[in-house]
Amino acid sequence: MPVLLLALALSGCAMQPPANDSRALDLTEGDRCAMEVEDQFEWSGDAPASLRVDEAAGSLASARRRQDVEYRFETRAGKGVVAAGACPNGLVFATDTLVNSLSPPELKFALGHEIGHLELRHHATLRGLSPGQRARAQEDLELAADCFGLEASGVGLQAAFSALRNVAAHASMGRPTLEQRLAHLRNCPGD
Repeated sequence: MPVLLLALALSGCAMQPPANDSRALDLTEGDRCAMEVEDQFEWSGDAPASLRVDEAAGSLASARRRQDVEYRFETRAGKGVVAAGACPNGLVFATDTLVNSLSPPELKFALGHEIGHLELRHHATLRGLSPGQRARAQEDLELAADCFGLEASGVGLQAAFSALRNVAAHASMGRPTLEQRLAHLRNCPGD
């Protein structure tokens, strides 16, 4: 599973979540997602990687807009797997493999991307979609999370580009492609 999960809970900034979304459903889905993360990735014993995640997370605190979810950041043992993700209950994780492959600004962008999935409620947007609709929506949601990560991290285009290129060098990105993501980042609002 050497795939970048920079969207476990899974970008098109205009996509809005359904109005009938409930917090209870978020928590249920989030707890299930967190259990999957625990099953797939053990806790990391890499203290320097965990410290880097904590530092990046602290610098992203101002990006938090939602008051209905408490974010918690975890570093998991990647054992060679480059991965990060976000669960609807506020869990944001990165594998130590990912953390150690990125510079501090690149890590800040990557975690900002993950927070974007939660802040923009991408999990709610995907609820009830058919598999075909879901696949198309996930591409847009990844692009929106990239824009959010760019804005929230404040690291600039070059660091965001570098983060995505580093991830692509270690893992299959799927869709959207690296080229599509880089092109979209150039056109994010606020740039």
